[in-house]
Amino acid sequence: MKGILIVFEGIDGCGKTTQLKLARKFFVEKGIPPRQIVSTKEPTNGVYGRKAKALQKKDIDPKTNALKCLELYVKDRREHLRKKIIPALRSGKIVLCDRFKYSTLAYQSAQGISEKKIVSMHKGMRAPDIVLVFDLPVSKALNRIKSSRKSNLQKFEKKKFLEEVRKKFLQMKTFFPGENTRFVDAGGSIQETFKEVRKKIQAAM
Repeated sequence: MKGILIVFEGIDGCGKTTQLKLARKFFVEKGIPPRQIVSTKEPTNGVYGRKAKALQKKDIDPKTNALKCLELYVKDRREHLRKKIIPALRSGKIVLCDRFKYSTLAYQSAQGISEKKIVSMHKGMRAPDIVLVFDLPVSKALNRIKSSRKSNLQKFEKKKFLEEVRKKFLQMKTFFPGENTRFVDAGGSIQETFKEVRKKIQAAM
């Protein structure tokens, strides 16, 4: 079996992580051995990923250290591809990844870095076979986040900032033309959303 990379994207609170878990379950029910399915996410727990997460927690203003965050995310992604994703694909496995370069473009461009610069830093990287972008109005996403947490919203989850991030996600085909980007309406129930996810995955495979 040929390896396939499926990326799950969208603003915080869109439900992509839940949908990734359902996709894994779907493949297992289709008869694919669990060992042939790799679930992963970015930023990773590698050296660069840990630094990026620490820097993100430290800053109060989303635009602080934007360039440094970008550099760390890209280094983390290259390491992730080299050490985990590419080897899994070569072994014929299905790789399900929670966030990839699309989050970097959406969030870091909303922080003030040019889209052109971010795209150029990803040249030569292995592109996903399917990119699922879960779209949800920011007000609904924030309500989901508030209902699932006791703590305050993180800086990347504030309404004005997330509105800008959502716009970037909706323009993703412009930034990465030729890639298999599919938009999913994430406003319904979990099962309603997955029904759409399943159709898009089946159509692309």
